[in-house]
Amino acid sequence: FRKRMRPRPRLENPPRLDVVGAALSATALALIVIGVLQSSTWGWVQPIGAPEINGVPITPLGFSIVPFMILGGLGLLWAFGEWEERRIRLGQDALLDVTLLSIVTMRAGLGSMFMLQLVMLGTFFVLPVYFQTVIGLDAFETGLRLVPMSVTMLVCALAGPRVAARRSPRTVSRAGFVGMAIGAAFVLANIDVTLAGWAFGLGLAIFGGGAGFLASQVGNVIMSSVPAERSNEAGGLQGTGQQLGASFGTALIGAILLAGLTSAFIAGITENPAIPVETRDAITTKAEASGLDIVTVAQAEQLALDAGLPPDQAAAVADDYGSALLDGLRNALAAVAIFSLLALWFTRRLPRSSAAERGDEPTDAPEPAPAPA
Repeated sequence: FRKRMRPRPRLENPPRLDVVGAALSATALALIVIGVLQSSTWGWVQPIGAPEINGVPITPLGFSIVPFMILGGLGLLWAFGEWEERRIRLGQDALLDVTLLSIVTMRAGLGSMFMLQLVMLGTFFVLPVYFQTVIGLDAFETGLRLVPMSVTMLVCALAGPRVAARRSPRTVSRAGFVGMAIGAAFVLANIDVTLAGWAFGLGLAIFGGGAGFLASQVGNVIMSSVPAERSNEAGGLQGTGQQLGASFGTALIGAILLAGLTSAFIAGITENPAIPVETRDAITTKAEASGLDIVTVAQAEQLALDAGLPPDQAAAVADDYGSALLDGLRNALAAVAIFSLLALWFTRRLPRSSAAERGDEPTDAPEPAPAPA
């Protein structure tokens, strides 16, 4: 079959890669994403485990390097936009036509896509932590517990285009974000040392349904906001929004979980009379300096024993760690619900007319992102 394919005619003026634009955009996004991902390790403002060069920690002006990386990345993104505008004015090939971002529907779709990925990936980070470290499930059992979310996500994504024939993308997307917030709140209310069963599964199902409705709308809004000949650029922006949202979701929700875990653990240890004052001070000092890792309660007790604590004190430390872990998980899920509601702001400029009112035919829904096993 390959021999029957005709070669593509050579272009008279083939496009040239915008090397400077590619370097600016890649460096900017790398700085922002790495900074956010490392925030739980290096600290958002106060340095925790700062990176080192030749043994010297990098702490600009005594602060964590994370905010400087994010600000530097934003500055490079501004420079990237200026560079692309200059190339377009000069009639040169540009990596991105920044005028696409002036399209109101495009911006609304990209913002909604970013928030969808942020909330989804943040949730996909929190739930396996809960199932595996608190409930004690393995990876396969964790995947089974996520089935209600996956099923409703698929069903609602497939039903989304039919709903969009009667309801506007703005209405469907808003319903999706509200559904995700309700689902997260329902899961939050049922988090405990024992799994709540059907109540927990109902929360997952509601969350998945909201995500499915959003997945059926946002991508179509982005791609339909530009002419067909510019779909490649729109697709690139959509992919960038997805990846940034996923990175920010994992980093932000993970940082909230770890911050809640550390603060609750320190508070519990400080007030625990079963632990001597000297031991309390040593544990809290270490926790404040380097933070805590996510482990099971049994592993936390073994670590305390390995550090030389007597069995009764190690058990007390493990109990405080278990309570703190639940608090951190609750904080993270509360943040998921709050971000879902904040995402409604990005839906303001989505199309307000249904497919029937616009005379469009419903399109097939994009495949929703699967829940991790």
